[in-house]
Amino acid sequence: MPIGFWDENGPWVDANTQRFRKALCTNEEEDDNSWSAPNLDVRAICHLDMQGYLRGPALKSQGASIYVVFDTSGSMGGNHMEDGCAIMAIFNALARQRIIDFHFVATGYTRKKGEQHNCWYNKGVPLEDWCWESIDAWHGTEGISQSMTLTKPALLKADLAFAYTDACICDVDLKPSLWRDSGKTVTGLYSGNEAQEKHMARYFDDVIARRNKEELAEAVLHLIRAKQKG
Repeated sequence: MPIGFWDENGPWVDANTQRFRKALCTNEEEDDNSWSAPNLDVRAICHLDMQGYLRGPALKSQGASIYVVFDTSGSMGGNHMEDGCAIMAIFNALARQRIIDFHFVATGYTRKKGEQHNCWYNKGVPLEDWCWESIDAWHGTEGISQSMTLTKPALLKADLAFAYTDACICDVDLKPSLWRDSGKTVTGLYSGNEAQEKHMARYFDDVIARRNKEELAEAVLHLIRAKQKG
């Protein structure tokens, strides 16, 4: 990740954190951090179809729990990684403000003798800002399924679960049954070539792929606002 990450993204992260905060807090004066809308059809929202069908249980009323498994394999290098970290920095800032619970899992699997899984999980604790400048795409393969399995309790408790990846997947164990068997859905996120949507749809229930961080943030914010309004 370029050392100038915050020089490039800092003002943008700050501005969008405020936009996300307004969407997540239904009453800023009381600051009750409520997140109480019914669960909309995420697939409909991802494609900007506001006629999504209601489905699933009501979300929790005291702060949403957002879970992200973040692909750090080699194909994620460059703008894909930087844009993804900028989105994560928004979630992290919201967690610092106690607007959400943010569970962040950086995946990784090194290809070497005795292959070693290198998942890293923040255990719901907000990260220091320098962490987003330090994340890089150096792992030989993804390890997404292994990361999800190791952090499954957080995944299953999440109000929104995302996987940030380009879906260049070598992980043969990545199957929707990992979460669907427990009644959960996972939405794939990606900043880059929107054509990756068709590949991502093989692995995830819903997909939000956009050309850059600005469009991706707008789509995720759109999803959150729709959930809030019901």
